[in-house]
Amino acid sequence: MGFPGTANFIGEFLIFIGVFRICPVAAILTGFSVILSGAYSLFLYNRIALGPLPLYFNSKQDLGELESVILISLTCCMFLLGIFPNCCLSISSETALALVHLYLVPDYI
Repeated sequence: MGFPGTANFIGEFLIFIGVFRICPVAAILTGFSVILSGAYSLFLYNRIALGPLPLYFNSKQDLGELESVILISLTCCMFLLGIFPNCCLSISSETALALVHLYLVPDYI
């Protein structure tokens, strides 16, 4: 589930643009499935994280110092890639274009 401003959203958005150019009906159906999967993910998270806790989860443990550093660094990377996706897309654009021309453009053109 990609929220705007995260790296997942950029990937989903680029896929939707590509699919919409080829088959708009498939893009619309895929959009509905993404909305339904997002709603189900939020429902599931609500039941898991905010529901009644089993007995073995009653002990509350905070994140350690190393775990906090890892969590913060991964979260920052996720938002940086969502806000500035060209830092990675510019690296892979030549390879992606070569693959498109290799498999989608006929030799006789």
